[in-house]
Amino acid sequence: MKKKTKIFSLMLMFGVFGLLFNACEKDESFDAEDARTELIKAGDEIEMNMFMMMGTPQMESIMFLMGLADMDFDFDLKSSVQSFSKDPARIATPGLNQIVELSRTVSAGKEMNGFEDGVWHYNFDTGYFELVAEATYIELHFPANQEAYAAQVLNAILRIDNLDIGMVVIDDYPEEVPTSADVTLHIDNQLVLSLEYRMTVGPDMFPVSVSLDLQMHPYSMNMTFGGSGIDYWVKMSMAHDGSTLLDIDLDLRFTADMDDVVRASGKVQLTPLEFSGSIEPMAMEDCYDAIDEVSCLNNHIDVELWHTGENKKIGDLGFRMYHDGYPELVIVYDDGTYDFLADLFDFDEDDLVF
Repeated sequence: MKKKTKIFSLMLMFGVFGLLFNACEKDESFDAEDARTELIKAGDEIEMNMFMMMGTPQMESIMFLMGLADMDFDFDLKSSVQSFSKDPARIATPGLNQIVELSRTVSAGKEMNGFEDGVWHYNFDTGYFELVAEATYIELHFPANQEAYAAQVLNAILRIDNLDIGMVVIDDYPEEVPTSADVTLHIDNQLVLSLEYRMTVGPDMFPVSVSLDLQMHPYSMNMTFGGSGIDYWVKMSMAHDGSTLLDIDLDLRFTADMDDVVRASGKVQLTPLEFSGSIEPMAMEDCYDAIDEVSCLNNHIDVELWHTGENKKIGDLGFRMYHDGYPELVIVYDDGTYDFLADLFDFDEDDLVF
């Protein structure tokens, strides 16, 4: 089973939690029992951080708008780990993905009654948005949450200025995506979110630079992507009241046709976890046709997992054959024992559906 790794998934984060990073010099490790305990606790902390972010009025409003537009969003860490196991350059980014997907949906006129420039109001009687005024921007007036919906109050305004559309190649097919957008969200006449997004697309429909800045108090997020030739980099950070939740700094080398990632190395901090090292996604894709898939996969991954708070090594990432007959990602402890990450982060999927 061969999986194709595509650059656009890496960039729009739409996948860009590639689990990697450069560790500083550290020489302490947890024993296997303590490592397992700390890893489970870290998973709980990450889950709680996600709940906190998704529970803000801003994200609640965006999720509610997407619900009005019949767009589903679900995320759970277990499925993300399993996705990484089968396609090592991709993992979901909750929140940011939804904002970008919303921008794509609005710009493409899909699932939301073909929005074009203008001021749109949600109609409680019909369940659709209606154009009420011409404009040079897109502005959606809608209820911010279930309470506002019950009271039939349009107390939220999402506005998209400077929206430009370009063509990029996704999974070998050209597709329209936003290349420029300035997004604001007001709730009860208060500015609660601002997003600035720019993408430069080369003549071969490959994105050569991306910048994104999101302010959503108490959260902030910044992302940049750039490079030249076949060597690119991506940096992304997210903070809550100044405390780091996510810090990504990756170097990416592509094939000559920019279709696959040859090597990804650098760092990712998903507090309180750090992953440091490198992977070779293109070679890993070929492992699914190998006689010994697990050994092949392990030859192309060199990633250590550390606990940022304790400054200790938890273990090394690797692959083992799961009971379903497919290789899955594991954490190997200092004594050689291991756990499947999908089992350690076995949340109820309904717990992380918004």
